[in-house]
Amino acid sequence: MKIFITLLVVLNISVVQAGEDIFFTKIPANITISQAVDAVQNAAERRKWTASRLENNKLQAKLNHHDYEAVLIFSFTADEIRYTDLTIFYEMDDDEQENGEKTPAPARWVRNLKKDTNYYFRQYPVRNISQEKMSPEDLENKLAGLKKMYNKQLITEVEYNQKKKEIMSRY
Repeated sequence: MKIFITLLVVLNISVVQAGEDIFFTKIPANITISQAVDAVQNAAERRKWTASRLENNKLQAKLNHHDYEAVLIFSFTADEIRYTDLTIFYEMDDDEQENGEKTPAPARWVRNLKKDTNYYFRQYPVRNISQEKMSPEDLENKLAGLKKMYNKQLITEVEYNQKKKEIMSRY
């Protein structure tokens, strides 16, 4: 009876999380958002997920395995990765018809993606940001170049703000 109640509680907690924005991992200070997206994509593909980039620093990972159609949408900010779990579990009933029910992807699948993502984070070299102070002219030139990149949409707003913060810290 205790096992049944424990299983029921775990199942209810998991169902509550399905479709919600869930914390995945912190992004190390030396990793850019672009590198973080690459790391999650590489981790997903290593685990046989199909990964595709979406707009606004998002990545979709899909896996069809056994009765699961797992779909995770990853969102990236300057310092963390979050995901929304849109997984559906299909169970065959007595008439052999599929009934889809939203349920979170198995926790071990998400843990494996996180472990592999952190592995890929460690593969990036540590960025060596010189701590030398910049002259006002150098600062102005760096910020102007950064703004041009942003205006040409070569970098996202989040990346622009992150790099601007780094440059300003050297003034």
